[in-house]
Amino acid sequence: MKSEKFTFTLFAAIIMVIFSYSIDLFASEKIASTSQKKIPEEQLWDIYYDFLSKIKPYGIPLDRQKHEKEIGPTLTHIKKTHIRTMTESYALIYKPRRINVEIDEYTGEIRNYMLTPVNYYENSDKNEKFTTKMKKEEAIEKAESYLYLNTVIKTEEFLINVGPSGDEWHIDFHRKQGNYEFMKDRIIIVFSEKYGLLYYQNNFFSDECDINLKIDETKANELTEKYFSDINGKSLLKKIFVKYSRIVIVNPALLKLDYETNKLPMDEMRKSRLVWETGYSGSSNKNQPIAVAFYIDAINGELIHYIIEPLLISK
Repeated sequence: MKSEKFTFTLFAAIIMVIFSYSIDLFASEKIASTSQKKIPEEQLWDIYYDFLSKIKPYGIPLDRQKHEKEIGPTLTHIKKTHIRTMTESYALIYKPRRINVEIDEYTGEIRNYMLTPVNYYENSDKNEKFTTKMKKEEAIEKAESYLYLNTVIKTEEFLINVGPSGDEWHIDFHRKQGNYEFMKDRIIIVFSEKYGLLYYQNNFFSDECDINLKIDETKANELTEKYFSDINGKSLLKKIFVKYSRIVIVNPALLKLDYETNKLPMDEMRKSRLVWETGYSGSSNKNQPIAVAFYIDAINGELIHYIIEPLLISK
């Protein structure tokens, strides 16, 4: 059982990496129209300085005049859809190698933030080493103080992944609806015990969906066998080492690994469905590792999508 759990975790990680990388390719100028009005630039600057006053970034002056003189950030309007944070148009206020803040031009939400402390590179070059001193519970509490800074959260239920690295804490708050995790929606926070908040990414964008589960695990496995047969899976897998299944909320429009997705309006990309993610991992006829993942609607049993890895055949 331990080896199966490890293999499943590894397989799921591979699929997630492919999925995350692929959807980042969909940025396009073919964005959906919106009836909302954009926030005036003066107000965007106010949002920027208000955010800085709350997080107090290391080595960054908070006084507006001093900030403009010493940091000198610029504001740029980005018209392309930002797939990582699912914003249609955002304002980028930044100073290269110092600070980067992305603000949704329609809602005023901080969608992305990154700080490079003034002596960060120098310390890295000197191989200066730091180690975490906080306990895990303290790190989560600290991250939660950043979590609600400028974000409208639909639910306060999260799956939390925590990992220390040097003196940095990497904490992912995965969004949940009921007991089910969203595959894409999360808030990522990285902070240093010495330098404070270094990175913040707000990926909460999906619509809620029907979570009235009607397909149980037994039925999901039966459907998996059917769909596996439909794609002639036995010709792909010589040996099957692991079978697995889990329930997750996905965005069907973002599952497809092709560029057709970027023609869809944002409202279509936000749509979500509760699915069974099922599959197999094993070896091919050429003894190469291979995995097959199916995304089956957990309400009606429809096959939404499947992925074959590492062949990267996506349907």
